[in-house]
Amino acid sequence: MMTIVEELQQNKNLNGVKLWEGMTAQCKETQERILFEIINLAKDTEFGKSHGFGDIKTVKDYQKAVPVTQWADIEALSERMMLGEEDILFPGRAAQFICTSGTTGKPKALPESKMSILAKNNVVIIRALYLLSVAAKNPRFAKWLQYKKIDPSKLDMKALIGNCCFYPIIGAPQSMKTPAGIDMVFASGSTLDNSGLSQAAAYPPQIVAFSNAESVNYLTMLFSIRRKDLLVVVGNNATSFKVRLDCAKENAQMLIDDMRKGTVSESVDLTPEERALVNSLLTPDPERADELQAILDSGAENFIPTNYWPYMLLCCFWLSGSVGMNIRELVPLINEDVVFMDGGYGASEAKINVPYLAGEKDGTLATFAAFFEFMDMETEKVFQAHELEVGKEYELLLTTFAGLYRYDIHDIVRVNGFHGNTPNIEFISKAGEILNVAQEKMPASIAVGSLKDFLKEKGVNLKHAQVYMNLEDKRYDVYFEVENDLKGGLDMLTEEFDKYLMTCFDMYDYVRRFNFMNQLALIEMKKGWQENLFQEKVASGANMSQIKLKLMIKERPDKEWIK
Repeated sequence: MMTIVEELQQNKNLNGVKLWEGMTAQCKETQERILFEIINLAKDTEFGKSHGFGDIKTVKDYQKAVPVTQWADIEALSERMMLGEEDILFPGRAAQFICTSGTTGKPKALPESKMSILAKNNVVIIRALYLLSVAAKNPRFAKWLQYKKIDPSKLDMKALIGNCCFYPIIGAPQSMKTPAGIDMVFASGSTLDNSGLSQAAAYPPQIVAFSNAESVNYLTMLFSIRRKDLLVVVGNNATSFKVRLDCAKENAQMLIDDMRKGTVSESVDLTPEERALVNSLLTPDPERADELQAILDSGAENFIPTNYWPYMLLCCFWLSGSVGMNIRELVPLINEDVVFMDGGYGASEAKINVPYLAGEKDGTLATFAAFFEFMDMETEKVFQAHELEVGKEYELLLTTFAGLYRYDIHDIVRVNGFHGNTPNIEFISKAGEILNVAQEKMPASIAVGSLKDFLKEKGVNLKHAQVYMNLEDKRYDVYFEVENDLKGGLDMLTEEFDKYLMTCFDMYDYVRRFNFMNQLALIEMKKGWQENLFQEKVASGANMSQIKLKLMIKERPDKEWIK
């Protein structure tokens, strides 16, 4: 009998979507089937034998046999697998390792099995099918079909995927190898590489591995603006895309000249090997260069996506968490008909949900990809997916084909409703981001989200905020950057927001009214603060597309950024 993963692999089209839609009405059954497929595959491994996988008959048996695990519990096992040892966490040898900075900042190497790669790919493909179906509902889709000379009556999902051009925001597909010669990759790069969708990318994916970040930005735009038919942009953080759009605008004339000649300017920093590769992939395109020149000649401010990608229908980025606010940066640059859709919640460990509605921050739990448990943060009671309550927040535990068993990824998720009887979940914050000056235990996401709503009511857009627990003064120090100018004095706004926050979180209201805490402090930061935080992460080796800035900080920001 085939596993769920294998069934979906054989249905990489609308049949796969139909299969998944059927699963959403069978949450409990699908989750238990996945769990026992994982357990049965691993019963003869070192971990499986030591935890009695062969004797497990029920979910409760599994929960009794396996305690909640952390990275420290499997780090040594992963190191052995990097040396080529087999049958430790899952059957056989690791297919690859996913590199991630981890919550502590110390690098982690997460082992992947062939089955875990297939499981992630299934989520990517189902997400892609939903994305394309949403794009196809855009009124301008007919114009794209006409431009591509596609007969609508003969259009199916296979033909749509085959003709689609999309711009992916990804990391380097390959970085290094373990001592045993096993690939160590970044999650975003390997996702595209393993999914089979790379042929639809607007630029050659291998250029993102080039050594100079500014050159990568330039080259991805050089290749991509050649494609007038670009349909979809997909990434995690909208700021990553905005950086590349800014690069295109600043270097518009050089891009056009390079496109006309089919070469790359000597001013672009490339190694001889990188330059040779790019020159082998470029060809002169004077016709497209003329079109882009006309846009630039009409005014540098017009060199934006709405003009050079007239058929773009959909932007897919994280809409939740700390980076969700960055979507506003793109709105003035693209056609008003472009639809925004959440890129899907996931981590290096797993792809976790499948967004299916435009503009929503959540997605349906990908019950076919892993076994999920949800811990109540107050009682520490653990629930299965079908047992969750709408509106409640939980800490997420994963069991995967990659040898993670009841693994705590320290993410807090919220249940926003159900699709069938499967929960729709939204990423809220990392589990450690809980503000607790006076036993109020408020998620930092609530403080920042409340500030966003408060400022919006005053016509001000919040760009980023971080909260420092000032235990000495018994208050929150809220550092924030806005896109436009504040209206009113900061002292008055501080007092107003403090009262506003009391209406948003009952325990904050309680500790403030009883003077267990003092009024918070708002500290405005200079323009560019958020971007600087991103660049600092990049400089330390983090992948730009995967960066999630913290909402709660343990050290104060650099004073030079205070306005």
